[in-house]
Amino acid sequence: MISKTLQTRLKKMALLGLVSISVFSLAACGGKKKSKGTTNKSTEVTEVDSEGNVVNLGNLYEGTGYTISAPSNWADAKTSNESLDLMIYDTNITGDFARNLNIIIEDLSAYSSMDADKYLDAAKTKLVQSGYAVEDGESKDINGVYTTSLIYSYTTNGYVVKGQQTYFYNEGDKKVYIVTFACAEEEFETYKEAGNEIINTFQFD
Repeated sequence: MISKTLQTRLKKMALLGLVSISVFSLAACGGKKKSKGTTNKSTEVTEVDSEGNVVNLGNLYEGTGYTISAPSNWADAKTSNESLDLMIYDTNITGDFARNLNIIIEDLSAYSSMDADKYLDAAKTKLVQSGYAVEDGESKDINGVYTTSLIYSYTTNGYVVKGQQTYFYNEGDKKVYIVTFACAEEEFETYKEAGNEIINTFQFD
């Protein structure tokens, strides 16, 4: 059973982690979020594909059209928020705000011209207009998919949150998969590489 303290921290995480709002619509997929299974594996038996990419860090999460892996000390927050396809968090909580990662899927089939770079530009504009501080992130291939990213920070209810959003655009289904790693600002430099290790396991089905 989850303790009341953990419930409170997860509630704060859910409220503060919702920076990963979709840019072009209010609903991520337009449909009901499906349930996802979790495959637990030892972190010492890390899987690597033929190109040397890590594909399993311990817990493998099967989302809507993708998989992503996190260390065994991370867990599914089992959020009831329908806009999030997945939210996981680091159970080694060191403060009032749990380090977490969430995924939103946005359907862009209504737009004739879209890619990861154009979505990044739109996301920057929306976040700045909403009062967030935004820095340029890294553009790179992750498991054969070109991705773009940005770093953001903002203050809410006395908390300063900092995180990274990475955008995976699926040309096949015309959807962008927004992967957001977030933590307290003072922890970001310490844990950003751990966040990137998880993001680097993202793969389309």
